Amino acid sequence: PKHLPLVIAALEAMAMPAYNGFGLATTTGSVAPFLIVNGPARDEMEINYRAGCLGGATGRGSVTVGRALQLCLRNIGGMRAGETSRTVYGQPGRFGVCFGEWEERSDWPSLAMRRGYQREQEVVTVHGAMGTMALVDVNTASDRDLAYLIAKSIASPMGNLYVPLRTHGEAVVLINPMWASRFNKTFPKIESFQEYLYEHAWQPIDFWPAPNQVFLRDSDRVDGRGRVHAVTGPDRIQPLVCGGLGNLHSTILPSWGESEMQSSATVRAG
Repeated sequence: PKHLPLVIAALEAMAMPAYNGFGLATTTGSVAPFLIVNGPARDEMEINYRAGCLGGATGRGSVTVGRALQLCLRNIGGMRAGETSRTVYGQPGRFGVCFGEWEERSDWPSLAMRRGYQREQEVVTVHGAMGTMALVDVNTASDRDLAYLIAKSIASPMGNLYVPLRTHGEAVVLINPMWASRFNKTFPKIESFQEYLYEHAWQPIDFWPAPNQVFLRDSDRVDGRGRVHAVTGPDRIQPLVCGGLGNLHSTILPSWGESEMQSSATVRAG
């Protein structure tokens, strides 16, 4: 019962028009709602945000909330693969994903604070993720070079962010606490980190075969220098600090193109 307010907040966020819940439920893509929790009750609620936070950790709250949301989609919303949902592959996230931000290991404002909430509020943000893109680096000493490689990884040419639409897509970038310490010093303001990632999250139009280039140009995806950005602006890349202290790793959660993450604060009785 103590986790129910998180489930309700997640459902409220998913019902917001900009999330495009109907599109995400019925698409052929492999999208699933990933729930991100902010606030002081993360430990009390057993929300995973440290080692193994995307799967394999033991937080009962994360499993409870993530699975409950999926059961709502199936048993209330009627989302069934091959019937109302046309997803070709689905993904493990459709069993339920719920994790938190390790706010204490970052000098940047939390995701919830950047979205207008207060630190003391318990907030659930729903991100329509196409899955997880695991990154690893063991050689890059320069923080800017490391950020550059992350940016180029966001711009994966066959990713859903490059479907030739005027996309509202976003990318959540999970930064491990050790890398967060580095980036906090090099980019004291998170906006500067987002801008740097955006500046490099593109591929040249010549990268694509000629027919694909036509689609991208017709969709106004090509700028004056022949670059095709993965997202439409720096605010479409959202860094998030979480994960274990093993260093070396990062994960990108690219969105389904026509969806924007939405947030809702919990309301508790009494």
